[in-house]
Amino acid sequence: MNRISFLSGASCSRWLLRLLLASSVLALGACASTGDTDITASWSAAKLYREASDEMANGAYDTATKYFEKLESRYPYGVLAQQALMEVAYGYYKQGERAQAVAACDRFLKIYPNNPYVDYVLYLKGLSNFYANQTIFTQLADQAAYERDQRGAKESYETFRELVTRFPDSKYSNDARERMRYIVNSLGQYDAHVALFYFNRGAYVAAADRAQNTLREYPDTPATQLALGVLMNSYDRLGLTQLRDDTQRVLRLNYPNSPYLSGPLPTSHPSWWFEFHKLRTRKAGAERHVDLHLVVAKYTPVVDVHELCDTIEQEINDKLQGTHVLIHAEPCSDRDVECPGKGGLASSCQRCQLQRSEAGGQKLDNR
Repeated sequence: MNRISFLSGASCSRWLLRLLLASSVLALGACASTGDTDITASWSAAKLYREASDEMANGAYDTATKYFEKLESRYPYGVLAQQALMEVAYGYYKQGERAQAVAACDRFLKIYPNNPYVDYVLYLKGLSNFYANQTIFTQLADQAAYERDQRGAKESYETFRELVTRFPDSKYSNDARERMRYIVNSLGQYDAHVALFYFNRGAYVAAADRAQNTLREYPDTPATQLALGVLMNSYDRLGLTQLRDDTQRVLRLNYPNSPYLSGPLPTSHPSWWFEFHKLRTRKAGAERHVDLHLVVAKYTPVVDVHELCDTIEQEINDKLQGTHVLIHAEPCSDRDVECPGKGGLASSCQRCQLQRSEAGGQKLDNR
């Protein structure tokens, strides 16, 4: 007698579910095996480096960075691995991925502390933090440097300080020193405007305390004029007439033409990097047009102005594809301030603090 065993309903359901899951796994595996293949799988280290370098030279930073990452992971002990990691950091920097660029720089400095290009990596790390939180839209919104998170600026300062301390004769050290001065000025402006913020909201004790901190921590920066003005007015509101008069004498001695001696404190800030005038968007049929009137520092090198305009146009097109951008740039007309020559950063003109995008007008990848 043949015996046939039948599965119960619950057992049959469990068996079918397992069968379906197994089939799904097999199907997914088949899809994965027949999907896009990695064209670099059979490339040698030399070919990977050559192709990545070509992509980098052509401005395809995303593809180049991926190739260099593959080179580093596949050939970690080769000579090209060190160069590849530097290129990864540079690729992320050019893509605007500042955090990833800093992470790649940190990894390089940890793994290869004696590499002859450590000074370059320190400079690149400092630049990545220097431009942190800075996009074309923060500029369009007229956001001043001191209104942003200062953590990146402080980290940038520390990195640049390490660079100029360890490598005083490096070709990147002079620009690093200039940027350190700019950062100190920016930090001073941040502190002074925090004091102004407190004053404008009636917190006069807090305003006086923060202004004193600005004068103590950043004594030789342009922010001292505003800090003295806030301190003088805070003492006046608090009824501390002797301290008010003492502060006024210091302000008059150092800034005899200061507007704070006879006028009120400001309630808003001027543009710190460049000014947009007549910013206008219009549509012509299906096309969108953006017209910008740009005011830059009087002595800004033409190459930097061109690079700035290219960056503005590129970032607008990245966000608003198909937009026609027309930019008219002119020098700053502020004649009351002597700006330093040849692309330097003005120390006292709020309208002329145009940052130089590269060291001495040279490309960063001249290493």
